[in-house]
Amino acid sequence: MRKLLFVTVSLVFVSAIVAAQHLNTAEPIVKGNLTLLSDVVVGTTVLKTGAYRFVCDRETITFSDRDNGKTVLKVPCKGRQLPLPSAETQMHVKTDASGNRVASVLLLKGS
Repeated sequence: MRKLLFVTVSLVFVSAIVAAQHLNTAEPIVKGNLTLLSDVVVGTTVLKTGAYRFVCDRETITFSDRDNGKTVLKVPCKGRQLPLPSAETQMHVKTDASGNRVASVLLLKGS
């Protein structure tokens, strides 16, 4: 009986952890373009000034050079689905203590 209770509690615990992950299958895959007017830190990588194409597949956001298509950066998508799709792509940037511009929020058009 104790073994069955332990297995049941373990399954509930593991299910709760899995449900908390960002695995929203209803969220659409989003593609678009983003132009940076200055260098911006995204995650732990600096995206240089320039034009990028992005693809968000619910799990990762991939940035690639718009001119040659080469992947520049892949970062996990940690956001939540918004109640209404964003009308435009917006990147909110803050300046950290060392003077670097750091992306704090990235809203993707259509997501």
